[in-house]
Formats: sequence, C-alpha cells, structure tokens
Amino acid sequence: MKYIHIPTFIIFGVSIFCISTAHFELANAIQYCWTGTFVILILTYSLSMACMGKRIMLPKDKIMKTVCVLGIIEILYSIIQLFGFVPNNFHYAYFSGSLNNPAIFGMLLSFCTPIAVYYAVRTVGAEQMTWKAMAMAFGVFVILSDSRTAILASICGIAIILRMEVNPLRKFICDRRYRLIGITCVIIALIALYVYKRYSADGRVLIWMVSMEMIKDKPWFGWGFDGYVAQYMNYQADYLTAHPDSPFVLLADETQNPFNEFLHVALIYGIPCAVAFVFVTLWTIWHIYAKVKEHKSVLLCTVCVLVVWFMFSYPLNIPFVWLIILFMFLSTITRTVKPPMPKLCMTLVQTTGFACMYSLYVTGAHDIRKLCLQERATNHCDEEIMKEYEEIYKEYYDDYMFIYNYGALLHLRGEYKKSLEVLNAGKKYLSDYNMMLLIGDDYQKLKQYDLAIASYKRAGEMIPSRYLPLYYRMELYLETGDMEKAYEIANMIINKKNKIKESKLNQQIINKAKECLNY
Repeated sequence: MKYIHIPTFIIFGVSIFCISTAHFELANAIQYCWTGTFVILILTYSLSMACMGKRIMLPKDKIMKTVCVLGIIEILYSIIQLFGFVPNNFHYAYFSGSLNNPAIFGMLLSFCTPIAVYYAVRTVGAEQMTWKAMAMAFGVFVILSDSRTAILASICGIAIILRMEVNPLRKFICDRRYRLIGITCVIIALIALYVYKRYSADGRVLIWMVSMEMIKDKPWFGWGFDGYVAQYMNYQADYLTAHPDSPFVLLADETQNPFNEFLHVALIYGIPCAVAFVFVTLWTIWHIYAKVKEHKSVLLCTVCVLVVWFMFSYPLNIPFVWLIILFMFLSTITRTVKPPMPKLCMTLVQTTGFACMYSLYVTGAHDIRKLCLQERATNHCDEEIMKEYEEIYKEYYDDYMFIYNYGALLHLRGEYKKSLEVLNAGKKYLSDYNMMLLIGDDYQKLKQYDLAIASYKRAGEMIPSRYLPLYYRMELYLETGDMEKAYEIANMIINKKNKIKESKLNQQIINKAKECLNY
C-alpha cells in the first residue's frame, strides 16, 4: 500500500471500473460525471493555489505506480472475463476488460507499458524484476487487444524511455548507420500494421477524406459541437454517390467520430482552433524536454502516446484520458509566479470552477434523466412512458439520441405519422443510416411509397455495402405488386459485392431475393 496513492486509486479506479451490463449507458454517464467533477475540482484548487503564489507538489511517483497497479487489475479482470466469469461489454472480441471496446482497453495499457519500462530501467533487484514482469504483461495484453494504435503508441513510448534512460542505447542510436536501420524498421512496422487490418485502415482514410470535405465548407468556425454527428453521413453519402467506382464503397460504415482529434477540432470549431491545438501539443513536448527535470522521460513519452492516439482515435472522449491530461498539465508546471491582484484572480478562477460544476450538473442530470426514461421504456413501454416522452420532447428536441429513441418507440407503437414528425425534425441534429431506414418504414406503413423509396435509397447511399436498404425496397415493390422492379432489386442483392457476404443476416436476405426470383 505504500506505493499506492489512495486518491488516485479511487478517482482513476472508478473512472475505468464504473461498469454495468444491465445499465450500460447509465454507467457510462455516471463515469463521465464522476471524472469531470474531479477534473474541475482539482484544476480549480490548483489554479487557486497558483493565484496565491503556491504550487501543488504532486506525488508523481506514487500516482504513476498507482495507474500501473490499476492496469494490472484491468488485466486480471480481462482474464476472468475471458473465462466467462464476468460479462463482456464488447461482443465482437474475446475481452475488453471493464471498458466497452478492446481498443480503449489497449489505450489504457499503452499508457501503463512505458511507465513499467521506465521503472524497470531505474530500479534494481526484486523491484526491478517486478516491473519487468509488469511491463511484459502490459506488452502482451496490448498485442492481444488487437489495436494497432495501442501497439504503435506503446512502441513509441518505450522507444522514448529507452532512448533517454539507457546510456549504451543512446550512444547506439546516435550512430548514423544504426539510426538508418532503426528508421527502416519503423517503416516496415508501420507497413505491417497497415497490412494487418487493411480494410480498417482504408476505412479511416475514407472518413478523413469525407471530413476534409466538411472542413472545406466551414473552415473558420466549424460545424459546432454536434455538427459531425449531424452532417457526416450525408457528406459520406454524397461523396460515395459522386464516386460510385471508388474502392471505398465497400468499406463505408457508420461513424460518430473522425478518428483523428486534430481533424475533429477543425470540424467542430474551425481550422484556427485546430492550429492552436497543434501548437499547444508541440509546445508541451518542447516545454517538457527543455524545462522539466523530474520524470522527464516518462512525461515526454506519455505526451507522445497521447499524440499517437490523437492521430488515429478519439481519446478526448474517454474519461480516464482527462485525468492523464490533468496529471500532465500539473506535472509540467515548473514554477509559479504570483499574479497581480491575486484575490481577483482567485475569485475569477473559483467562479469559473463553480460555473463549470453547475454546467456539468445540468448536463449530467439531463443525460441521466433521459437514460432512466429510456431504460424504463425498454422494460415496459406504456401510455405513461409515452406521455413522459412527449412532455420532455421540447426540452430534448436537439438531443440526437433522444430523438432517435423517441421516434423508434413511436414507430413500434404504430404511431407512424408522429414518428415521422419527430424523426424528420431531428434530421438537422442527426444524419444516420438506421434513422433513414426507420423513416422509410414509417412512409411505407403510411403507404407513401415514393418517399419510402427515397429514404431507403438515401440509407443505401450512406452505406452502399449494406443489404437492408435493397431488401426493404424489394419488399416494398412486392407489397405494391411491382414485380418487375422487385426482380430488378432481387438481382442486385444476389450480385452485390460485400466484404461480409457470409454473415447470417446477409445470407437470409440473399435467400429471400432468390425466393423472389423463383416466385
């Protein structure tokens, strides 16, 4: 226990282990509120102390060791999960730990791995053996997470630690010949990681290309906080419609994030903000290298691990990453200068902190209320539930998840006209493949067939590789007795190219198309 920082263990631990299979989204909302609360409190307290000319002396050593201990607990949890003793939150992989995606599991361990290597280099005896074993465990499970970004981030972090902490290796790297060999190995590793999941990598290239089209249209001020969710799928549909022979047609899928934080900032806030974000990142690396003395290598490698994740994923959406960024911020403050008018500065800091806490409370209460209602509707959707949905619709009209769930419930209850009103009004806040299918089905139930076909076509343009939009069109033509068009769509289904043609659902649709042709 002497190596563990109890506040870090509790705050960081809840941030990664607040889980519930039965109440998955609700647990996530609590996780966000929990982490956000402590980030605001710690930052407000630290800045208040800075206004008084004081600086918090963080127990950096114990904090980093505590994070590694939590990483080991996460590994043990994933092992138990692998044998089925605890539920898996991600059904497309053997384990994801307490997190909802194996890539996020790999993200956590990619921060732990260089820290373990750092202590393995700087300690001796039994303690060194312990850290070596931990580093190996982290490395193995980073690979098992099957996340290329986690592997690349870990390699970069370890390389920085070894470069700065191991003197013989430092001299070895400085040799021009060996440096060339190292660069060649890095290039080969990057190519190997690309080839390993080529379709996934190419899919991200498509996302980046479409995102650039969005940035071109609003380069200075961006699309707003939820602008990506509101517009991306429409842009993807337009891009793929304009390039029907593109190799990306088979790779397109749903997404609510561009998998690049620099691009995301440019999308939602504009290019100037993205440039400022890049500048702050580069300045942080320079500041640590030039000014920070204590734990310089491990702080530098942590920033570089973050940068790798910034380039290929969405770490700013992950609560425990906020704590890591807060730790980096407080650790890189080398000196404190007492500002002029310290009392006024402290008042401003505390007022801002209070405003942030109030905003977090309002947002958290908003989300938890919505999710509780959603869970009640899932268990038993009666008139009382629907009345409550209707009462709060005016308050949640711009919440895209609420809009989709409300529209879907109305559809299930046969209130197709009302469902259409809600979903069509929500198009400005959400462009979504599933919502377009739902709108099409509403139109079909109301016998507005032309509008139904248009909606199904739009869904198919958003994700051309999917079979469902064609299947629904075929069923509509069968319903209206237009056999010629039904046969045409059935032939399109049978001859359709798809990288996951063997899936059970796709095979069922193909069999239905064959039955249609034999009708």
